[in-house]
Amino acid sequence: MKETKNKTNWDLVNLKNLEGICAVRSFGVKKYKDPENWKNVAPEDYSSAAIRHLAEMQDKGLYSRDAESGLLHIDHLATNAYFLSYFARMNEGG
Repeated sequence: MKETKNKTNWDLVNLKNLEGICAVRSFGVKKYKDPENWKNVAPEDYSSAAIRHLAEMQDKGLYSRDAESGLLHIDHLATNAYFLSYFARMNEGG
């Protein structure tokens, strides 16, 4: 028998729902050329971008799209949250 009691249950996440984050990341790689470039940006810049996308959603609705990328603001918001989560975990040491 395998012990899974204290392990993260990845089955609770629908991976297809992460497609929007992948699309935003793909747009960013095309624009900035380096897939790891986002790690060189200050976390505060991602907080600010997240708020901008949230404000656009509040103003124009859940299904509104970013003018530059054509992608949903919610997916840009989720990507910024993903980046912030990374920085928070790295700052904690893991």
